[in-house]
Amino acid sequence: MKKISCLVFALSLVIMFADIALAKKKNENNKAKVRKVMIEQKYHHLGDDNDDSWIVPEPEGTLWEKTFKIKKSTLNKYQISFVKFLCRDLGNAELIVNGESIDLDPSYEQSDQHFVNYVIPLPLDLFYHGDNIIGIEVKMYDEVHYDDMEFGELEIWFQ
Repeated sequence: MKKISCLVFALSLVIMFADIALAKKKNENNKAKVRKVMIEQKYHHLGDDNDDSWIVPEPEGTLWEKTFKIKKSTLNKYQISFVKFLCRDLGNAELIVNGESIDLDPSYEQSDQHFVNYVIPLPLDLFYHGDNIIGIEVKMYDEVHYDDMEFGELEIWFQ
């Protein structure tokens, strides 16, 4: 009787560990895979005012743009995308992806003293196989002055 109960116990342990291993493998296969495309690591200052406390004290103009490539396999493999970057002192500005403008919400980030992670979901159909252009443009806040902002570490994530 003892031998049978030990055998049943050992068999139940084998089944339990097999189930755990199978569940772990299933979870690993179902994890969302993410592809990150680093667009610009450098920091930029857009606007028209100098600020010696910023990483880039002098503004580089009111529009920043960069061309980058996306593989066809990336567009076919993933269902969603978003742009992620660090910025501070976000005011009146917009993100431009292949000519499509997306207003950046200034209430998202309230401080001009530190950088905040800014994440914006983007429709996949904004992107093309091959060359793409992304930009950030600051707008005027009165008839004479532009809003100033500083940003960097801009990435596009596909998931």
